[in-house]
Amino acid sequence: MDFGQKLGVTNMKPSSVAAFSFMTIEGRLLWLGDQVPEDALHTPDRLNHEGEAYRFVTKNGNATGATIGRATGVFSYVWDYTSSSRTYRTSREWAILHYDIKSGPFSQCGDSGAVIVDGKGWIGGLLSLKTEDALDITYATLFFWLLQRIKANGFPNAHLDPKRM
Repeated sequence: MDFGQKLGVTNMKPSSVAAFSFMTIEGRLLWLGDQVPEDALHTPDRLNHEGEAYRFVTKNGNATGATIGRATGVFSYVWDYTSSSRTYRTSREWAILHYDIKSGPFSQCGDSGAVIVDGKGWIGGLLSLKTEDALDITYATLFFWLLQRIKANGFPNAHLDPKRM
């Protein structure tokens, strides 16, 4: 079974309003390219049957393997109440929901660090947190934010373009 079959590529076309396909190369591999621009993260490119906007995303995690999910254009602020210094920290995270009730969770404990990409193969974030409640929300640290910090902390020429290597 190849990656495309495991993901159920036909599931990526939930309505006539949102016709969609993966950008694949030989062997149905998803070619990873650039990062999702920040403004595109705020403006999902698909509509579900109820007219709600979202962006299809996928990841291949260590615990759950390849799964698909739905990311909205809303970022969540995640609070860390467990800090031993009593200095509460927040971070802005990309919230991702499972594809549907039948598909199971988008991620589980053990998937942390998985790259989350959209159907074009653009990198949106790195999986950082999974809620353990009925909401089943996965959070990703935004890649555009990570790349800015990588460049600012000693790697100014960091990039995602394999032709520049």
